[in-house]
Amino acid sequence: MKIYVENHGCSANLATAERMAGKLLTQQQHQLVSSPENADIVVLNTCVVKQNTEHHMKALIKSYSRTHKLIVTGCMTKIQSDWIQKNVPQKENVAILSPDMAEDITNIVSHFQQSTPQQIIRLGELTTFSTITYTKKRTNPTIGIIEISRGCLSHCTYCVVKFIRGRVKSRTPEDIVKEITHEVHDEGVKEIWLTATDVGAYGKDLKPRKNIADLLESILDNVDGNYRIRIGMLTYWSLRKCFDKLLELMKDERVYKFLHLPIQSGSNRILRAMKRVGTSEEWLNFVYRARKEIPTMTIATDIIAGFPGEIEEDHLKTLELLRAGRPEIVNLSKYSDRPGTEASKATNKVPTHVISRRSKQIHELRRQIALKAYQQYVSKELRILINKAGKKENQVIGRTGSYVPVLLDEHVPLGEFAYVKIIQATPTHLVGQLV
Repeated sequence: MKIYVENHGCSANLATAERMAGKLLTQQQHQLVSSPENADIVVLNTCVVKQNTEHHMKALIKSYSRTHKLIVTGCMTKIQSDWIQKNVPQKENVAILSPDMAEDITNIVSHFQQSTPQQIIRLGELTTFSTITYTKKRTNPTIGIIEISRGCLSHCTYCVVKFIRGRVKSRTPEDIVKEITHEVHDEGVKEIWLTATDVGAYGKDLKPRKNIADLLESILDNVDGNYRIRIGMLTYWSLRKCFDKLLELMKDERVYKFLHLPIQSGSNRILRAMKRVGTSEEWLNFVYRARKEIPTMTIATDIIAGFPGEIEEDHLKTLELLRAGRPEIVNLSKYSDRPGTEASKATNKVPTHVISRRSKQIHELRRQIALKAYQQYVSKELRILINKAGKKENQVIGRTGSYVPVLLDEHVPLGEFAYVKIIQATPTHLVGQLV
């Protein structure tokens, strides 16, 4: 069968898509194609973290189900399976597969090869999370995405992820080290992404308990080689007992000086309404501690503009917090209702035009902060890892030790380290030339 795998959403979703594609190739030797036009079957790995994304997923499902046999997997299947069943024209041509059942992809394809297929729905859940033993089909041959856990321990009132991924289920450090060793030594991977629903929740379900610092220590102690590790999103309150150890380990040149610590709002009143555990002052303290210990640290955060009940004073506190913390990266979202969440039932919604104005102000401030931070790199010579092809021919993108992207209009093979001189800074990246 000719199969097209289309992925949407986070790095954990991408890891699942790569495993599904790898399993189809190695276990059943199907042909993976690069466009839906050439496919017999479309595998759609969905995301519903935002309302606009959900609308896009629904449009794709309606479109693909008219022309292809379709396997819908990913987050949408856990909260919108009824909608999928009701809105596809030929139910026998559409399979619904929960993200926890993605390893069953080959059986679903076999089902479609039968002469009289019937509708199939697999919505099971993981009780444990262990080694993935089959081959991946990587989107980027330089990057190995290692899913260290699934689920989280938070109860944020705006988020559907808890409904989808459940409570945290962690892999053992030994399990993860084994996979990373294979990636680096056998597959030639140069960049490792440690990803999870919440990396900060890693290990809290294990016996004995572990944390992300313990895991990082195990990796650095047991996996030799010239590679880089990117640590994924962390809830900052989960680091209260291990932050000093984590920062010390991050001084190793194999670890990017990069921390993704979402805050969502600068107002403690709004954080309480969101049921976020920490405070804005605590978040700022983590940022200050990180930069004191590692001055080159890049900070990323997440902000929601226009959460229900947010007044102008709350918005101004968010701007104030961003000016104080100076995160180079701000993942900005306009608030939108997610089905089944506590926030979606609120009666004090913020008008759309107010959300748009606040979002624009946050965006402009973020650009100012990032540009000022990146201008400090101009004229410096840096060693970067080339990890991505650019949009133009003979153009590549590399990452500094602080995970800042550097654009080069010169050909360098993926996975190579290069010395560059920074000649320009923008609010999103640096521009360099080979030294």
